[in-house]
Amino acid sequence: MLDWLIIGGGMLGTTISNYLVNAYGVPAANVRVLDPHAEPLAQWNRYTGNTGMRYMRSAQIHHVDTEHFSLQNYMNAHPAPGNYIRPYRRPAYDLFQAHTAHTINACNLADLRLQGTAEFIMTTKGGMKIETSSGVIRARRVVLAIGRTALNIPSWAQPLRENGAPIHHIFDWHFDLHMLEPEKQTVIVGGGITAGQVALHLTAQQPASVTMLMRHAITEHDFDSSPCWLGPKCSGMFRRTPTPTARRQLITQARNRGSMSSDVAKHVREALREQMLTRVQGEIVRAEYADERVKLHLADGNTLTTDRVLLATGFDMARPGGAWLDEVIDWFGLPTADCGYPIVNQKLCWGAGIHVSGALAELELGPPAGNIVGGRLAAERLKILT
Repeated sequence: MLDWLIIGGGMLGTTISNYLVNAYGVPAANVRVLDPHAEPLAQWNRYTGNTGMRYMRSAQIHHVDTEHFSLQNYMNAHPAPGNYIRPYRRPAYDLFQAHTAHTINACNLADLRLQGTAEFIMTTKGGMKIETSSGVIRARRVVLAIGRTALNIPSWAQPLRENGAPIHHIFDWHFDLHMLEPEKQTVIVGGGITAGQVALHLTAQQPASVTMLMRHAITEHDFDSSPCWLGPKCSGMFRRTPTPTARRQLITQARNRGSMSSDVAKHVREALREQMLTRVQGEIVRAEYADERVKLHLADGNTLTTDRVLLATGFDMARPGGAWLDEVIDWFGLPTADCGYPIVNQKLCWGAGIHVSGALAELELGPPAGNIVGGRLAAERLKILT
């Protein structure tokens, strides 16, 4: 029987497994990470690679390693122009990826992986029995490290997508930003950092062929929530907030959704001034597809016609996990808030040896729970159990 089974092998699950084995001394043979992909961070690599990002939105102290300054030390050992950008010494995407691969290799984290998907969890003598697509696993404790994967698809787009219209979500599993024909006209729907990064990537290939369609003006925030949430002021205030409903309100208010980091916003504005990029502010009310062109009807009566539409609309904010987690909740009678998210204790225990991390832990850890740093935040809460 394992001591720990981590369900989800993305950024969160990989970080937690590293802490358990290489910081807290749990024998590697007693820890496993269950994930449908053969390689660590496969989904993360796919998603981030499709944005065209040049720099991370996180600071250099946020990474998968257990040593606080690991990424900074790696950066110093591999000096190169453009390794980071101010403020907060945000690392270059390629550098971050190289450090992550180095950490996974040096810490033997790939050896902890089991390929498969969870199908059900139940109690058994001394722990948990986890039914998976690859067989039954027994573990004393389970950590759910499940990220958001349900895409936010606007209602006007879904029927056209089903009929073969060239409307792609940036995070569609089979979408590849780097395989697009650059000569075609493109409308990018969205006003956040992903929309800006994709626009800059495409504009560099084919200037004046890209339009950003945004519902609001460009807004700047270097992070998707204030760094205050990683310190005692905001986190202490959050812990003193008594009800899940009030905590959800704080999380919603804290998120800088639809914003861009200052460097991306600067480059987008430069591209607009140089007429390499077009920006339209408006909201789509309906769309048509005919003669291999998509026509977008806006609320103000104007229209946009284009060869293709890219949706940079992010993820559905509903609780991740899907139907199998719904069944587990019903089976164990696990407590949830009105928003559907877990109500857990300070050890992130949801009940009966089931622990949570990432978005599932945000009512306990606050807005940063689902970010890169969320893996460390969750691991610190689990330390007392090792």
